[in-house]
Amino acid sequence: MVYIYYDGPRLVTKARELRRTQTEAEIILWEQVRNRRLGGYKIRRQQVLNEIIVDFYCTKKRLCIEIDGPYHNEPVMKGLDEQRDNELTEHGFVVQRYSNDQVILDLKAVVADLLYILETLPSEKRRYLNHNPHFDSGPTGNCHNDKAVTQKPETEHAPLSRERSEAE
Repeated sequence: MVYIYYDGPRLVTKARELRRTQTEAEIILWEQVRNRRLGGYKIRRQQVLNEIIVDFYCTKKRLCIEIDGPYHNEPVMKGLDEQRDNELTEHGFVVQRYSNDQVILDLKAVVADLLYILETLPSEKRRYLNHNPHFDSGPTGNCHNDKAVTQKPETEHAPLSRERSEAE
């Protein structure tokens, strides 16, 4: 299964709603990581990854950061969280979980831990989030298919002025 970053308007709408209704712990952590404040890394909030919306996501390092409330301690939620983590891990993402209490009571330790994780993870090699095999970044670094950009047309037409002189 190819992992995509966008799955239609339904999940994007849900992610936008989650951004507006963040928990206290998410708001506190967001203030520390937004605008590249965490070691210069770009962190996104409520990022859609296939059918999963993660609380925070670093695209360069493929790090998913989850902030868990008390309901994540229930056996059913633990099972669902483990299933989500396994699916993300299978596709090359790294998942790091913190509880609301950890973020609220020991923010400095959480931020230091995240920075350490980001510094030790290898960087993502893909340049573009929504990778489409028809549009790759080749030698020119453009998002367009380089073959389409650099290939000459199969039939070359003579310049317009030349065609006119031959017709006369």
